[in-house]
Amino acid sequence: MLKLLGGLAIIGLGPTELIIILLIIFLIFGATQLPKLSRALGESMHELRRGLKTPEDEEEKDKAEDSAKKAAKKKDETEKEG
Repeated sequence: MLKLLGGLAIIGLGPTELIIILLIIFLIFGATQLPKLSRALGESMHELRRGLKTPEDEEEKDKAEDSAKKAAKKKDETEKEG
């Protein structure tokens, strides 16, 4: 757990401070709102990562998908002939 929290030591947050912060968040938002808050945070992180992908990454992905579709189409055509 110390490896995971090692990066936070740079800004002066230790395990005790993190527990206190999490407790305060729990008190502010309550048990019913935490899952919604976590889900929204996760979706935001996902959108951010997707937005940070370079256009080259997307082009490579599109090319791979196109080649897979062509291969599947060619396979279907050969099965129909045989």
